[in-house]
Amino acid sequence: MERKYDELRESFLALLTKKENLSSFENYYTSLVSWTKDNAETLGDELLENKLVNVLLELNPHKYIVENPDLYLNMELQRLSGVEFDTINAFVMAIQNTLWDMVIIESDKNCPICIYAGLKYVLLKIKKKIFENWFLNVISAVGQSI
Repeated sequence: MERKYDELRESFLALLTKKENLSSFENYYTSLVSWTKDNAETLGDELLENKLVNVLLELNPHKYIVENPDLYLNMELQRLSGVEFDTINAFVMAIQNTLWDMVIIESDKNCPICIYAGLKYVLLKIKKKIFENWFLNVISAVGQSI
């Protein structure tokens, strides 16, 4: 398993070294989704489903990527290569969190479910209209469903 994990990590970091993958948030999102789907067998389909990554894999980045995600594309390689993931579960969580960071907006209102964290939501952009699909504190919901 350790060898598979090392190969998985190496291919993931190779993804981050390709400039075109980090040239825009849409390219980054698309490349992460493609890499995750290509490695689904190693990551484990059940694990992906449990972490709600499957929802993120089906989103259209042209409709869901927020205008200013809280990520710095020029720092992603440094940020993620500096992390030693001790399990594949931790690895999947990092991918999931990165994908969510590109589609979630955190408001200054408290979440009605957990009260302590900010309310997080996803905007769906269709042509020039914006429809809001509220995900009540998505990250907390993911954590509670595990």
